[in-house]
Amino acid sequence: MCAPVPPRYCRVMVAEASKRTKILILVGFVPVAGIFVWGAMRAPLDPGEALETCMTPYFDAVDAERYDEAWERHTTAGYRRAHAKGEFRAALETHRRERGRIVSRGERIENGFANVDGRSGFHFRYWFGFERGDPVNVVYTVVHQDDGTWRIDGALESIGRAGRPGPW
Repeated sequence: MCAPVPPRYCRVMVAEASKRTKILILVGFVPVAGIFVWGAMRAPLDPGEALETCMTPYFDAVDAERYDEAWERHTTAGYRRAHAKGEFRAALETHRRERGRIVSRGERIENGFANVDGRSGFHFRYWFGFERGDPVNVVYTVVHQDDGTWRIDGALESIGRAGRPGPW
């Protein structure tokens, strides 16, 4: 109650409280609103970008038998921990020796969206035809990294109905 104090003092107190309330609302609201606006304005992940910046250079390196470059530049740290560089190189060299070079390759997005350890990405299925042997299909999991790059985080090869993890 403002009865014992002069009415002008009550008006100043209310005006100051009103300013404080407005400032507190703004201080609390602006960051929250900014988070929602930023989230809504982020561009959705583009599978075309993942293909262009990760898969195409990866296959260029593998086709040119630059296996160490493919492992270093186009796979995630988690993938590299799971598949040592020597293991990766030996698997691809063996594959190339047994089947010959790749004579055809087809791709499509498989199961659309992927989520690996909180990182978003895509599954891509590739069909490979070789000089020798049956065609092979591989599903690659490609994830968007914190630095904005795309990298391969997993691969599953299948020949016919059998599938097995493959370091490619």
